[in-house]
Amino acid sequence: ISAPSVYCKVLIIGLTLAAAFASYSARPVKWNYPGTTPDTWIDDIAVGDDLHKGKAAMAGFYNDMITRNEAIMTSNAESLRLAYLATGMSLVLATVAWIFWA
Repeated sequence: ISAPSVYCKVLIIGLTLAAAFASYSARPVKWNYPGTTPDTWIDDIAVGDDLHKGKAAMAGFYNDMITRNEAIMTSNAESLRLAYLATGMSLVLATVAWIFWA
């Protein structure tokens, strides 16, 4: 087995893994937009809910959306860290392979 062959195989495998992790972290996801639209208040007005009760419900709804967004961002950040790790490890292992088989 020649050094360039091993070196190239290690780089190809490592960088392919890195690309896969990076692609996963950049994938389209369902994002929750905390906010309100006027049509969401129509039912509250129709049943006579007061403003304070509506604001409390809205705060809980915002909290749920922010919590879901945080979980998405945490997952994507972990995947991106794995991409960086795979890139670094592939470069280190390819260098070791180059030195060992050279």
